[in-house]
Amino acid sequence: MVNKNDWRLSRWQEEYLFGKTLIKVDFKPFSLNWDHEHCEFCWKKFGLGQNDLHFGYCTTDLKYWICKDCFHDFKEMFQMLREEVDALARGAEEGEGEEKRLKESLQYMKDNGLTLQGYKLDSGRLRDVIASIMNMTGTKIAQIESINKHLIPEFSAELKEGRLTFSAAYEISGMAEDKQMELLEKYKEGGLSLKEVKQAKKEIEEAEKAEIPGQMNLPEDPEEWEQEEAEEEQEEEWQQAHPESITSLCYSCQRYSECNVKTGTCQDCDRYVDKAEAEKTPEQRYDEEQAAIDRETAKKLTEMEQEEKMKNLPSDEKKARMMRVSAELFKDIKEGKIRHMIVKEDQAGYREKDILTLLAFRDGRSTGEQMRVCITCADDAQTSSAIIEGYAVIGIMDVYDAEALGLIDLGDED
Repeated sequence: MVNKNDWRLSRWQEEYLFGKTLIKVDFKPFSLNWDHEHCEFCWKKFGLGQNDLHFGYCTTDLKYWICKDCFHDFKEMFQMLREEVDALARGAEEGEGEEKRLKESLQYMKDNGLTLQGYKLDSGRLRDVIASIMNMTGTKIAQIESINKHLIPEFSAELKEGRLTFSAAYEISGMAEDKQMELLEKYKEGGLSLKEVKQAKKEIEEAEKAEIPGQMNLPEDPEEWEQEEAEEEQEEEWQQAHPESITSLCYSCQRYSECNVKTGTCQDCDRYVDKAEAEKTPEQRYDEEQAAIDRETAKKLTEMEQEEKMKNLPSDEKKARMMRVSAELFKDIKEGKIRHMIVKEDQAGYREKDILTLLAFRDGRSTGEQMRVCITCADDAQTSSAIIEGYAVIGIMDVYDAEALGLIDLGDED
């Protein structure tokens, strides 16, 4: 447990953090003008930048954020509870357990009228919220739910250990429990590939259809009867397709085998169905969606990298400035008791990595003491709605500590 004189503690934190329940989530900007937060203890920055914190703990109203280190340091002192809402996508092998815990936590929040930043828990399906938080598609979440609900424990254990693939587990979860047990015996003999699982599932379905010779397989739902009858009538009623020109689409059409006017010169057809697109598996569609997300993420990271380079141009190097402070404040800053200040904005503004020379004054006269500090972060009315226009909140650290942490490079100036 940390010491009560720890520099990260202030007199007000206990009022709004003591006994609070915290949730562990990925950081997401509140708005375009409010794109980051700071740890309530150490003032580390949460954001989308490469050097920012990307996840942490926050109160259920998403008002106060705490970094991982500070949460573990102060959770006993402040009696803070942790509600498991891990929003980290950890891969398909771990996704089924992650989805289950996340769903239970969100259901608890929904039932108790709690809100989660960016997500409306009281409207729509929790599956869509879970998909958004875990950066997965709704289809993927549905597959995970199927595994959680229907996969027998023996196969679940194999999936968890990584000996059974996620796709194979999903296919198996669609079988009846007794059929899964039969397949388990075969699995124990030498494992099962996805292809073998699909083949076994197909054989089971065909065997069930042929179980009673001559029996018609009618749907249980009367509405499905009507739908199948309508489809049969449409098949009996021959329909003329209408090709128009000379570049053939027939060979890529899903209806190629049944079409009575297929040619090698068809350019356009009102009955054309793209075979490749129509026959894509859920896994293929998921992979395409993930690839699109990866491309968008790479584009965003490139933009952020370019923006960071622009911030660090030679003309934008750290600036050295003077600031008068009271002797008492100077003493607290020097001893590390104060790590951030509220200051009036000036024309130059305050930016990260700027260097301030603090001059100690008492009764309007200089005491002769001075020290240099590095600005570790800066917020104003443009970046935080909690700050009054004309003022800024800056995080500060002794320049030598900042250099030791790699925040700045003093070079040979000292």
